[in-house]
Amino acid sequence: MNNAEKIGELLFRHTRQKTSSKEEEELYNWRQLSHRNEEIFQNAVNPEKLRIKMKRIDEGRKLVFSKLQNQFPEILLQKPQLKHPLSYQIMRLAAILLLVLGSVLYKLNKNSGFNERDFIQPGSYTANIISSDGVITALDDLHRGWLAGWANIKLEEDRNGNLIYIVPTDSTSTKEKTVCLYTPRGGVFSLRLPDNTMIWLNAESSITYPANTSNDSIKIFIKGEAYIEIAPHSKPYIISFANKKLIKSTGSHFDLMAYPGEATIITDVIGSIDIVSWKNGFTTFHNVPIQTIMQSVGRWYNAKVIYQGKLTNKRYIINMPRNAKFYDLLLKLEMQGARFKIEGRTIIVL
Repeated sequence: MNNAEKIGELLFRHTRQKTSSKEEEELYNWRQLSHRNEEIFQNAVNPEKLRIKMKRIDEGRKLVFSKLQNQFPEILLQKPQLKHPLSYQIMRLAAILLLVLGSVLYKLNKNSGFNERDFIQPGSYTANIISSDGVITALDDLHRGWLAGWANIKLEEDRNGNLIYIVPTDSTSTKEKTVCLYTPRGGVFSLRLPDNTMIWLNAESSITYPANTSNDSIKIFIKGEAYIEIAPHSKPYIISFANKKLIKSTGSHFDLMAYPGEATIITDVIGSIDIVSWKNGFTTFHNVPIQTIMQSVGRWYNAKVIYQGKLTNKRYIINMPRNAKFYDLLLKLEMQGARFKIEGRTIIVL
């Protein structure tokens, strides 16, 4: 557990009055390290500030969800029938606490020594969940301390230390109720469904799945790119993407890419041979045009890509770790004849 996670957990436990005397001492010592730490603490525990933030979020909620639905039109954000309004308000407050704490801890931990060459960084394990009642929850490293104390969210680590979201099932939900997990540009995430089916989401992707997975089949909607390993003895999966439907049986392993405006590609994996590089932490392309590479690079490094001049039919080869520095990747391409100009977060392909 890193320092941000530890402080996040202590702050969460403090707001719930569940800290031990030793934990309170540790939190106090952290607060004394800097005025910024004390400011973070006061923002996290001040109920009036949280009330104001909640009010602002409520006021802008329609605008927020309008933008989300424009980006992810397949997500149906139903108005909930609240049987327990108090518990719902507590859950919303927890979600807001996660977002507030995440933003301040991100600023706290951000490397202030960035120079211009290091401005564009590779992506990381981060995603957001939109429940059918409209609660947005951030799932990333900085929130893990808080999530550890939130009963409805369970995260595990794979052997590489990456997060896996353990999807719960709600047997009382209707068949129409869905949940969406989506990754931003520069994000990647994985989740495990109740039947042990594993799904990895690439950058700028989403999966919408049923809140109740006890139906005869499991219907999911994919946007972007996902690598899916359907567990043995699971129910049939009906997968919708790019106005198409795919039915997959138990034991299937495949990669599905369905980004808007790009060609839809389905890659089946035979047996246990895994040929999907991004899932295993590599950026790999063999003899492909520069546009194909830069579409992926832009999403992973959260950068805008534009083109100047006439593009050639030249093909390129890239095989690098996915956490490679941005300029090292461009250097590999420049050694093969590509030319670039960088302006802020914009990559200009010459």
